[in-house]
Amino acid sequence: MDEPSIIHVNIVDYASALAQAKDTQLKGRPFVIAAEQASRRIVLSPSQQARKEGISRGMSVLQAQRIVPSLIVLAPDAKLITQANAALQGIVDHYSPSTLNEQGGHLYLDMSGTRRLFGPTVDSALRLKEEIQSQMGVDAAVAVASNKLVAKIGTRAVRPYGMAQIRLDETPSFLAAQEVSLLTGVGPATTSLLKAVGITQIGELARLSDEEVIAFLGPRGIRLRDNARGIDAAPFLPASPTQRT
Repeated sequence: MDEPSIIHVNIVDYASALAQAKDTQLKGRPFVIAAEQASRRIVLSPSQQARKEGISRGMSVLQAQRIVPSLIVLAPDAKLITQANAALQGIVDHYSPSTLNEQGGHLYLDMSGTRRLFGPTVDSALRLKEEIQSQMGVDAAVAVASNKLVAKIGTRAVRPYGMAQIRLDETPSFLAAQEVSLLTGVGPATTSLLKAVGITQIGELARLSDEEVIAFLGPRGIRLRDNARGIDAAPFLPASPTQRT
């Protein structure tokens, strides 16, 4: 059976992770990144400690400060993020000529045909994770799977800093046990709708027939149900040099 060849790298809460790497005094402290000029300041990126204390992305800064009065609020650092994007791309380019950089700490690598150079894909994923930490000072969730969709769910399942390998024959059982909110395309509103009909795990959505899923999700339900089965119809389109910023 073919070895899974797609790696997904997910640096959770990218902006705050980079801020902490730049200023190590922030480690273990609750802080958020929030736009300065907004009339109603919104949390763009909470630190891991802020998340532990109940602060989430999209929350107003005023609400966050009520939860944590000592909360540190930082402005976005566009220069830092641009430099980090370039550094991250430079690291992954050493592993594969076929990469997709979605920015914000999300990258995919297609490792097909690289085994002779780097060994098993999972070994490359582990080295990549270690290299990102050593060179950039940030930890990442990393997953290896047979396609982008499953790899992304893999990093969501082990975030903020875990490692997952999902072999092709293990994909159905792995997906079946995951919370439906981890599925690509399922936001808070859809999660609530699915829970209202008793669907809380991806496997429960995967078992629905066309008629059943269309009944409460409409035509788009077919795509979500297929995603729940691990079917990724989107091609792997590497980033062009002009996209690598």
